[in-house]
Amino acid sequence: MNPERDLGVRAEDEACKALSKAGCRVVDRNYSRGRGEIDVICLDGGTICFVEVKARSSSAAGSPGEAVGVAKRKKMVQVAVQYLKEKRAFDSPVRFDVVEVVPGSAGLECRIIKGAFGTEDLERGRFGPG
Repeated sequence: MNPERDLGVRAEDEACKALSKAGCRVVDRNYSRGRGEIDVICLDGGTICFVEVKARSSSAAGSPGEAVGVAKRKKMVQVAVQYLKEKRAFDSPVRFDVVEVVPGSAGLECRIIKGAFGTEDLERGRFGPG
């Protein structure tokens, strides 16, 4: 048993429930290409959302979302581009979200941060089609 991995799996399950409750439709989980992975891919209306799920067992190290640094964001954009290429969905609007998962009084609690970071790299074409 790996408590950290167990928390991660439970956190992703709870994040998917929270996203569904917020009106999103989960279409993929743990999508990986190369050396990167996107925890959850969902549709929010016509917008494709690439979601990083971050869990913390306590707030001692700060909020979970603070752990999604520049390197992780760049990797997410690169993997998202692969997904968009595979699905031929470059015309679809996209968004990068973070779901913070923390312990609460009734179990794990989720906070969805829509548009946690921008798509500037996609718009500039640095990782675009080609």
